[in-house]
Order: sequence, then C-alpha cells, then structure tokens
Amino acid sequence: MTRAQKLAVVTCVATYVLIVIGGIVRITDSGLGCPDWPLCHGQIIPPREKAVLIEFSHRSAATIVGFLIVGMGIGIWHQHRERLMRGLMLAVYPLLALQVVLGGITVKRELPASIVATHHGTAMLLLGLLILITSLSILGSRGRMPDAAAAYARWALAAAFAVLALMVTGSYVAASGASLAFPGWPLFDGRLLPAGGNRYQDIHALHRITAAAVGVIIVAFATYTVRTAPRVQLLVRLSVAAVWLYAAQVIIGAANIWTTRSAGVAAAHLAVGVLLWITFVLISIVALHYAEPAAKSTRAEAGRPGLVRE
Repeated sequence: MTRAQKLAVVTCVATYVLIVIGGIVRITDSGLGCPDWPLCHGQIIPPREKAVLIEFSHRSAATIVGFLIVGMGIGIWHQHRERLMRGLMLAVYPLLALQVVLGGITVKRELPASIVATHHGTAMLLLGLLILITSLSILGSRGRMPDAAAAYARWALAAAFAVLALMVTGSYVAASGASLAFPGWPLFDGRLLPAGGNRYQDIHALHRITAAAVGVIIVAFATYTVRTAPRVQLLVRLSVAAVWLYAAQVIIGAANIWTTRSAGVAAAHLAVGVLLWITFVLISIVALHYAEPAAKSTRAEAGRPGLVRE
C-alpha cells in the first residue's frame, strides 16, 4: 500500500476508536464533564476529575481524528485524479463540520437525546464514507454495474442502513434514559408485546422491535448470499460474520438489562454494533467491486440470479 492508503486505514481505525470513546462518555454520564465548548471549564487544560478527563479525552481524540482526515484528504487528492474519488473525499468535510457542530450543540443544550442520536448517526456515516474511500483507493473503482450485481449491491446497502437505523435508535434509548425501562428480556414485563402508554417503555420497545426486524434482514441477506454468491468467498464470509456479530449484539444487549447496564457491557454493545455497521459497509463495497452478471454463474444456468467473482 502507498503512504496515502496506509494513512487512510489508520484514519478509519482511529474514527472507530473515537466513536467507541464517545459511547464511553455517554455510558459514564461524562457528557457534561466539560460544560462549555470548545474550552473545558474555561481552560485549555481541564481539571483532573474523572468525568472531566473522560470527556476531554473524547475531545482530544476528535481533534486527532480531524487532523488525520485532513491528511487523508491531501493524500487521496494527490494520489487519485478520478472525479469520483475526489468528490467522495470532498463530501467528507461537510460531514466532519456537521459532526463538530453537533458535538458543540450537544454540550450547549445539555445532552438532548435527539441531538445525541443525530451526533452518533453522523459519526457512523462519516466512518462509512471513510471506509468507502479507503477501499476504493486500494481496490480501485469500476464502471457501471450489470443489473444483477447492482440489485445485490442495493440490497446490501439497504441492509447497511437498516443497521444504521438500529444503532441510532439504540443511541436514542441510551441518551433518553430508557435503557432499563423494562427489567426483563426478551419479554416486556412478562408480555410478548409492550402495553404502551409509558414514554420510556415505548422508546425502549421500539429499539427491541427494530432489532428483531433488522435480525430478519441480516439472516435473510446472509442466506441469499450463501445461495447465490458461493464463489465470492469474501462476500460469504462477511455475510456469515454479520450474522455472528448480530447474535453477539443481541446477547450483549440482553446483558445490558441483566447487569443493569454495566459500563463494560454497554461499551461492548456499542463497539460490536459499530463493527456490524462496518461489516455491511464492506459487504456493499465488495459487492460493487467483485460482483458480476448472473449469466456467468452456475446458478444462472438454472435460470436463477447469482453473483460470481471475476
């Protein structure tokens, strides 16, 4: 890999770490450890208090990631002259600026759940875009996709954004204080469906129901991939990995309730959720890069859609 590509990989990893640190800030209720912005208690160097240091570590990490993204942009701009690559890199900066503004608003308005969830969702989109740029830089881009491949890639993208929606609802649950609205799992106070009428329980129930729907999508997608793209081993492995990550995410989510939202369990829930998002972003990229018309696959001979590696 070139230096620009290595820097891009480091930037993606650092952005993932930053998102996890942001989750730890929320989990430990340290979001107002620095009640002002961009300074912390009116100082450049903050007081040595636990909540303050946790929040300040997040701000420091965000600053580092910001510089990494700028450096990545310079490297990509010099290495790639394609309009697509340069356009994608330019699209990063409005997202980065929005993320910085949302971070400031989050502090100024004392952590409203809607802003916290939007802040998290924007971070996920930023990470996904950085991974896309990094992957295209390493793998190269290709022209117009055949219909069969494009349809598969659209399904992969739809699954990815279903995971994103799940992550945003989870962020809203945590920020609104609804994480322990129900003391048990998987039932809702002993019921298959929630009774309704309680705001916190309704928010929590929406996240669980969304998780169940996304689970169906992930399993269906993985099954389809195994059946129709057996020769694209990377797609098969990533799809199976997504199922295992989802299963782990469900167990960790249940453990959140069983342990009354232990900080370690809650952090793991976020970290695995982001990994699930990354997996589907990679699936979408691989589908766009490697998939080709079903006419060349063994399944196509039987009149069924499929994807094979070139």
